[in-house]
Amino acid sequence: MPHVWLGEPLVDGDAAAVEWRSVVVDETGVGTLAGVTLLRFGGDGLVAESRHYWHAEAGDHRA
Repeated sequence: MPHVWLGEPLVDGDAAAVEWRSVVVDETGVGTLAGVTLLRFGGDGLVAESRHYWHAEAGDHRA
C-alpha cells in the first residue's frame, strides 16, 4: 500500500499549488515519487488548467 503525503496548498486568486510525496512498493522494490501539482480554476469552480511535475527515485525518502 502506498504512503502518501500532501503539503498545505498555496492559493493565490484562481490558482493553487500543492507539494506531494508518495512511497510505493512494487515488484521492482521501494521507490519514492515527489512532485508539485499546479491548478488554475475557472469561474465555474472546475479545474481549467493543470500542470504537474515529479521526480522518481529508488528507496524510501519520506523526509
